Amino acid sequence: IEKKEEKIEKKEEKIEKKEEIVSQNSSTKESECPDFNNKINVFNEALINFSEPAGFTTLLTGFCELLNNVHQSKNTWMPNSMTSITCYQELLIVLLKFLDVNEVFSSCFFFS
Repeated sequence: IEKKEEKIEKKEEKIEKKEEIVSQNSSTKESECPDFNNKINVFNEALINFSEPAGFTTLLTGFCELLNNVHQSKNTWMPNSMTSITCYQELLIVLLKFLDVNEVFSSCFFFS
């Protein structure tokens, strides 16, 4: 019984230490963390500033080929003759983000 009580006390002490750490971390302000203030998201900047027409056609054909892979791999005559990409959901999210952020690409996408 004493061993069980000691284990319970140790667990309670660990929980208290974790709660103290969480409370200390939540009390820090943004001004105390200068490394994370005013950081530029390079990916978003690249999506916004991308404006080459040749690059748009390359991106469109690449997106179409990759997204069409899922359909083609499931509709083959020989089972498992074509492997399907597993990241098509992430690819759709990137495409939607690109369409949302870059207006020139979205107009090119919808008019092609």
